[in-house]
Amino acid sequence: MSDNQQTPASVAPRHMGDKAEIRGANERILQMIPGAADYPREVLLATAQIAIVYRLDPIMGEIVIAKMGSKKVGDKWMDVYAPLITVKGHRTLARRMSNYTTKTRHMTPEETKEYRRDLYDPGDVGAEITLWRLDIARECKNIDVPYEPTIGVGFWRIKARPKKENGVIVSYAPDEIPETWTAFQVAEKRAELSAIRKAFDLRIPDHAMSDDYDIEVEAGRVLDQRDREHAITQRPEKVTITEDGEVLYAA
Repeated sequence: MSDNQQTPASVAPRHMGDKAEIRGANERILQMIPGAADYPREVLLATAQIAIVYRLDPIMGEIVIAKMGSKKVGDKWMDVYAPLITVKGHRTLARRMSNYTTKTRHMTPEETKEYRRDLYDPGDVGAEITLWRLDIARECKNIDVPYEPTIGVGFWRIKARPKKENGVIVSYAPDEIPETWTAFQVAEKRAELSAIRKAFDLRIPDHAMSDDYDIEVEAGRVLDQRDREHAITQRPEKVTITEDGEVLYAA
């Protein structure tokens, strides 16, 4: 490894943020995202701390707050929310270590079936992304050893969300497709996240995102400074989540 090459530790938390920083980030979220005050206070504070720790921007869609389901508290069901680092946030973390390039390929039905196995349906769509880390490729070239890029795969699935009766799966619903997207784009974004995680060894703590999460690519609206001053960013009204708790899309 060269002296200039950064390690995965370069994205690890080095500063947890003091109370003033977290409070300031929390206030900016409340001011710039109308409707943010409706989220639980502890979730807003957790989002603010993650933003400070990983130097990510919730206003630019690098972190989103998503509904992860419901839990029963006493006699009532309560919505559960969590801050999640998006694909866009993963790109930011990865590029702090190295530039990279990718190439996408549509997987054949035979390849998709091999991955999906018993849950395979002819309507499933698979995407494969090859990712080249330019720093490692350069170093391999310098010492004359072969460089192997990282491969990530992702799928849009017909049998995605199980429907149960009395604890028994009776049918499945397909993955949702965000408006203006295609099934292949859903698979592609999942493949991209898989490739980035593997290539850069990104391990995000469970309070931000577990290894089972799949994150949407463009949560939040990209704003210029004038737009931010007028606070036109909107709270996501619809969040697409797979049965594994993967946040795919927020709009």
